[in-house]
Amino acid sequence: MDLALMSVGVKSYLHATKFLPVIERAKPRPIMVAAAANDGQITYPACFRAVIGVKRPAEPGAAGDLLRAVESPADGIDLEAWVARSR
Repeated sequence: MDLALMSVGVKSYLHATKFLPVIERAKPRPIMVAAAANDGQITYPACFRAVIGVKRPAEPGAAGDLLRAVESPADGIDLEAWVARSR
């Protein structure tokens, strides 16, 4: 397996530490991608360095970017993905 997508997550670091052995065993493959919480709070495993975290920004970028990388993210989330809500 080359890629693992996870929508599971926790906000408590105490519970998050249970993810660490699994993430360490999986290095360097698969690449792990995890969803961050929609309320802006820190979410594990999405904010771990070995995991690519993805969150929805408050609004799309100035150029209407649908996906953008975040350089040196304060919350550890590497990508922002904008998906318009259906009406």
